[in-house]
Amino acid sequence: MRVRDAVVVITGASSGIGRATALAFADKGAAVVLAARREEALAEVAAECAQRGVQALVVPTDVTDPVAVEALGRRAAERFGRIDVWVNNAAVTVFGPFEETPLQDIRRVLDVNVMGYVHGARTALPYLREQGQGVLVNVSSIVGVVSQPYTHAYVMAKFAIRALSASLRQELRLTGRAGCTSAPSYRRPSTPRCSSTGPTTPVARRSRCRRCTRRSALPVPSSTWSAAPGERSSSGRQGG
Repeated sequence: MRVRDAVVVITGASSGIGRATALAFADKGAAVVLAARREEALAEVAAECAQRGVQALVVPTDVTDPVAVEALGRRAAERFGRIDVWVNNAAVTVFGPFEETPLQDIRRVLDVNVMGYVHGARTALPYLREQGQGVLVNVSSIVGVVSQPYTHAYVMAKFAIRALSASLRQELRLTGRAGCTSAPSYRRPSTPRCSSTGPTTPVARRSRCRRCTRRSALPVPSSTWSAAPGERSSSGRQGG
């Protein structure tokens, strides 16, 4: 899909990967819908996007609240008429020895980092399905592949995000949709890898993703979903 003039919803957009993602999409000419808890921080990111000549809508959102996430989707659709890309990115973490980490902190991490993605996917998919095209991005991490000590809840969440993405991709393929996954990792914005839509054979996916790596300037480690090739639209952290 074309990035220019696309409508991109990003959670956790007030800082970190979310902010970088918003600016990268803005550089490519996409309109961005910025979601996180801190409205003031979101306004700063929106101003930076506007300086790049694109529209930016700020929607303060707590991703642990499914009603708030549904409202985010409605705001985006009402403002722009569609949603082309939804980036689940909002995340929190907690550091400490396992037995000394408060249970409420572990629950908080899982609520934001896992259920926040569930709420985002359940909100985004009906829009993408109705349009017949679009991309769902679930931002994971290298610790979702290789675990580390002292961040147990965060590691669990990132493994869960990969599992959710894989399960969703399988389910959507059974209904005629296609998708592929790139290995999540930390990387500099200057050396991105993106997930592409299109051919679904392993060889075709690898070839297409290599081409996307050369073209893309979007620093989003992700799993993605899109409508089946050929379908067209009929309508023309939890960052602080």
